[in-house]
Amino acid sequence: KTPTSQPTNGPTTKPSPIPTKSPTDQPTSPPSNSPTSKPSNSPSLKPTKTPTGVPTSEPTASPTSSPVPGPTSFPYGNGPFVTLATSSDLVTIPRPPVPSSSGEPRSNCPHTNTGLLYWHDDSTWLSGNVPSTGDDVTLPSNSKVIITQSVTQKLGVITVPSTSELIFDENDVAPITLDIAGMDVQGALRAGSESCRYLTELTITLHGSRPTDLNKYGTSSTAVTTYKGISVNGGIISMHGKQEYPTWSRLSESVPAGQSYLLVQEQVSWKAGQEIVLVTTAIHDSRAMHENEVLTISSIEQTPVPGVGSAIHFTTPAAHAHIANNGYQAEVGLLTRNIKVQGSASDSEPTDPDTGSCTGQWHHGTNFAPCPWKYKTG
Repeated sequence: KTPTSQPTNGPTTKPSPIPTKSPTDQPTSPPSNSPTSKPSNSPSLKPTKTPTGVPTSEPTASPTSSPVPGPTSFPYGNGPFVTLATSSDLVTIPRPPVPSSSGEPRSNCPHTNTGLLYWHDDSTWLSGNVPSTGDDVTLPSNSKVIITQSVTQKLGVITVPSTSELIFDENDVAPITLDIAGMDVQGALRAGSESCRYLTELTITLHGSRPTDLNKYGTSSTAVTTYKGISVNGGIISMHGKQEYPTWSRLSESVPAGQSYLLVQEQVSWKAGQEIVLVTTAIHDSRAMHENEVLTISSIEQTPVPGVGSAIHFTTPAAHAHIANNGYQAEVGLLTRNIKVQGSASDSEPTDPDTGSCTGQWHHGTNFAPCPWKYKTG
């Protein structure tokens, strides 16, 4: 039933919350404890029935205390981390300028020049045939010869006359490879330019074993300047690959053996799939006994911790511990380049490695000593 009038001695003002349902019975008499004035914002007693409406005002009292946040925790630990500002460097090593990210168009690209002769075209060569395995090759005079794909034959020495140029094209389909015994550059050897970075993969591999007639000064009649090398004889080499910045940095935190990431002091432009070298911090460092490690990047996180440049994750964990403290931090360098000049793995490694069985004076917990007259080949 709906009341026909308000209680005669109820509250003098209408309470703010209004029930959505009407009471089932009309009150027969005013409540004995009805307030004589407007209730305060917060009722002192909890009503026996909760109104479905939302009160128009919030309680004036605030909680007596707020939770105190704990110290910030990072997935890479809480440090202390060595930063550029706190590193041990006493001398500032000059860095190359940061590569421009403005996307300016490339210019002066040697592989787009006109009048180029193609290496794989028979008509380029005076013999009428493309050079074959073992040939020593001399480019035609007053020519610009371009290599657009891999040269599958292993050649002898390539001579670039003073009036000629050997240019590498960019190949988006497959890397370009060139296997030679050596090169004599009297003219120009080009891959890209300063304003036209070479963007694809190029690998020049040099072949040849250590000469058997080396004297005590390391010279021989066999080891001429073009023997397993590129000699610049009055000419120029102009090779400009992709720019990575920086090419090396230092650890921000020590890396224990078994860990699969490291922190460096600077932000890096490196990418997954590239190789890095993590330099040893062990006292003993020799060819036969060292703790330098080559690791492959799996992912990179920028600014993982305030003050730290990058977190670099790798595909396999570190095999050795590498130190970073206030006195010294291990170097981390990028090995991967899109232009490579390398020695052949099949004839460059020594055939007389150190056996590791020689001993000498004890130092730093070991009496290991390099064996004499080793590493004379390769």
